Amino acid sequence: MTDTALIDVQKPARYVAGELNRPPVRLDGRVSLCFTFPDVYEVGMSNQGLLLLYHKMAERPGTRVERCFCPWPDRERQLRDAGRSLCSLETDTPLAEFDLLGFSMPTELMCTNILTMLNLSGIPLRARERNEAHPLCIAGGHGVVNPEPVAEILDAVVIGDGEEVLCEIMDALERAKVEGASREEKLLALAAIQGVYVPRFYACSWNQDGTLASIHRIREDVPETVDRRVVDLETNIYPTRPLLPHTQTIHDRIAIEVRRGCTQGCRYCQAGYITRPVRERDPDTIVKLACETLANTGQGEVSLLSLSSADYSGLHETVEKLLPHLKEHNVNLSLPSLRIDSFAPEVAKLLAGLSKRGLTFAPECASPRLQRVINKNISRDAILSTIALTAQAGWEQVKLYYMIGMPTETDADILEIVETARAVRRELVKHSGRRATVHVGVSPFVPKPHTPFQWEPQVPREELERRARLVKDGLRGKGFKVNWHDTHKSEIEACLATGDRRLSEVIITAWQLGCRFEEWTETFRPDLWAEAFRRNNLSLDFYAHRRRDKREVLPWDPIFTGVERTFLWGERLKAYNEAFIWDCTEGRCYMCGACPEGDGHRMAVLENHDGGLARAFVPETADLETCPTQEGETADLETCPPRSTSLRLRLRYQKTGAWAWISHLDTIEQVHRALRRAGLPLSYSEGYTPRPKTSFSDPRPIGQEGLGEYVDVELREELPPEEVLARLNRVCPDELRFTHARQLPEHALGLGKLSEAHEYDVVVSGWQGDITEISEKIAKISESDSCLVPAYSHKTGQETQLDIAGALVTLSVSCPEPGVLGVRLVLRNHVGRVPRPENVVLHGLGLAESARGVRVTHRDVLHQRDGFWRSILDA
Repeated sequence: MTDTALIDVQKPARYVAGELNRPPVRLDGRVSLCFTFPDVYEVGMSNQGLLLLYHKMAERPGTRVERCFCPWPDRERQLRDAGRSLCSLETDTPLAEFDLLGFSMPTELMCTNILTMLNLSGIPLRARERNEAHPLCIAGGHGVVNPEPVAEILDAVVIGDGEEVLCEIMDALERAKVEGASREEKLLALAAIQGVYVPRFYACSWNQDGTLASIHRIREDVPETVDRRVVDLETNIYPTRPLLPHTQTIHDRIAIEVRRGCTQGCRYCQAGYITRPVRERDPDTIVKLACETLANTGQGEVSLLSLSSADYSGLHETVEKLLPHLKEHNVNLSLPSLRIDSFAPEVAKLLAGLSKRGLTFAPECASPRLQRVINKNISRDAILSTIALTAQAGWEQVKLYYMIGMPTETDADILEIVETARAVRRELVKHSGRRATVHVGVSPFVPKPHTPFQWEPQVPREELERRARLVKDGLRGKGFKVNWHDTHKSEIEACLATGDRRLSEVIITAWQLGCRFEEWTETFRPDLWAEAFRRNNLSLDFYAHRRRDKREVLPWDPIFTGVERTFLWGERLKAYNEAFIWDCTEGRCYMCGACPEGDGHRMAVLENHDGGLARAFVPETADLETCPTQEGETADLETCPPRSTSLRLRLRYQKTGAWAWISHLDTIEQVHRALRRAGLPLSYSEGYTPRPKTSFSDPRPIGQEGLGEYVDVELREELPPEEVLARLNRVCPDELRFTHARQLPEHALGLGKLSEAHEYDVVVSGWQGDITEISEKIAKISESDSCLVPAYSHKTGQETQLDIAGALVTLSVSCPEPGVLGVRLVLRNHVGRVPRPENVVLHGLGLAESARGVRVTHRDVLHQRDGFWRSILDA
């Protein structure tokens, strides 16, 4: 399939490589790995675990590492129609040719996309049907801490942190290849690695009532229980030259993990239990990583990532040190997953000068009684005092996330959400005015493995919807927006989270019926899931809405994530007794089992002499007085003095190869990043979200290469144009090159006013004709008062016709080789539109039926002066 087929799919940039900072592929690697993310590119490239492991494997000697993302249904159809296999992004290598496919599974609902990727690669869906010729298929992530629902699909599952275990897996496979080991022997080698669960070495039996009777190993040389892997956050690699996606991702920012793990003890929260113990990065390390990564990417936002950003003990110090550099370069700072009771006044003041797009808090429940049940102690007074701080600092929008359907929940608990949201808006209005908006998100409780609520049922769907309507009805009116999560989707998620290996056949059946991208609202099909359960004689209610007994065998019993089952059951009893326990970093150790014996919570955080929190591990760090901006240069972290001078430059650039498939909006963002990477002293707009002062020429259609594209840039100080060009090309890929720079006079016309015509090269393949006949047709068009060609109306969404008689300025042809017609033409902007050059050539010259292919290249933007057409660079 040629790249031209991408013109017919949604977001072609998903399927082309060429990102900045991409490490070279070791084609001679002794062992090959493809990271196969079961969702689209923009979701996968936002997954920090994937990017971290990708760069770690790229540095491993002897390893060939590439990526692949699940194609959207339109691309899947293209591949099937063309009989083409799913291939890697970097080298277009079929997935079936790799030694190992590594699936990242942040959520359970991605499971059907794994089947899409396997099937498109010619790999059997069931692990037992694969042979020596097929790659091993493994997965890791929060979505498989109960690996049993995908036990018949995957060859192995990684439990816990992947930074070290993946290296051991690759070592084992490399040895196995040298020794000529069989598939069974390879899997045995993986099963010997701590943190690797190989389902085929474990068997299940069931009771007559459908519950599990046992799940046990069938070989003595595999572990009875698989222990989760835990790594030290501070000493593990963080890529400061990460892959820079060439299209907007769902989290389009630099994300630096400041803290891994959580000890708040929220009884519903799986992430809080399976990531213990708490591990933190040193503030100086974070500042150094942020500065280096900004210099290497030019991103406009830095996110300090953790399960609860405000719980990071070094947050104030980190923000205080980082903000001067961020403000100087107009880079925003975001703190996701804020605990509303941990949002200190000092942090609010530090963030006051940055973007005010809104703060997000997750109280989860509103009533004091239910807070004691779930172990989340946040009073309404604490919420309102935090909201007052944020409003005084300039925020006018707050998002509050709540969960409904918790154990013991009543309507009174639900109505407390309404009262709290109204009180929050009153507090916002008091400080910031009537524009204040409160967004309330409502999600159903989903029981998750390895939590105190793993034995609990999910509230039936109809009841969840009734409770959600109580919130929506109570918050009607100005200043409130309420969204709730699809209850059908939550029901399937509950089944997949707590199910056994019988669900593997349900997943396969659902996929065969057409389930794709179940995380996406527009593609989720609850009716097909219901049919899949019915065909396999299994019940949704049995898995999602049934309370489990204390003594019941649970499908995830062979997996030990660090917290003892007895501790979890004790926490469940405390929930029903409405007993609250404090964060173990602030009080006594509760002996959950996550920390090494005798260490308690002191493995992560120590108490300081003044009662504050101090880090246990403070490594030596590099000098942070300066941070790199590009090779051989440094930028002062302190705020630079204001500059009064300014300079306007007109830059000409070209986007070729893979970059032709990048949309105009994504191109704008990529150019902005390049300008920042080059360390240019950019002028910015005013307001809460400053943008570089730039102006771009007309957009190119997706798939069309451009050799003459333009951007006007305003700088705060004068720089020689040739230096600007050199800086930009030093930090740009070959497919995005800046070719000319010219300083503009004070009152120079903008690009929009100068753009009057465009010059193109059109190459038609499959042409069999006489150049003389083509020349005669050109003469007729030039002499004619009317020449209609097909055009597409974006306003009506229908095919129309456009008269190009007044738009065609010049047209000339050549025959560079047999069967190829080269056309160069200049088209004037016509009634606010530029005719598509391929339509002018194919239909105007009567070549539409004979042409096998057409390629268009945009050469330049033209302006008429003194009767001559000139490049706008010279206008």
